[in-house]
Amino acid sequence: MTLQHPPPCYVTDLFARPLDVLTTSPGLRVTGVVDAAKRCDAVQVTVRLSREGGECLGQASTAVSVPGHGRYPFDAWSPSP
Repeated sequence: MTLQHPPPCYVTDLFARPLDVLTTSPGLRVTGVVDAAKRCDAVQVTVRLSREGGECLGQASTAVSVPGHGRYPFDAWSPSP
């Protein structure tokens, strides 16, 4: 996962929940919080599910609005392609 905005925005309280891992269609649900010290407009959070070795199984992005100082939760789902 990458945060495409320089600090003072940080990703905290990150939790990744693997789904359907024993099937041919694994997925990943990621929840977390963007913790902002000041207004950042919008932050793009990208979740990528990869095999060992780097093969991408799927990815998803979500925009998180950060209108000011505070904590802003997000939820992203990475399905298989």
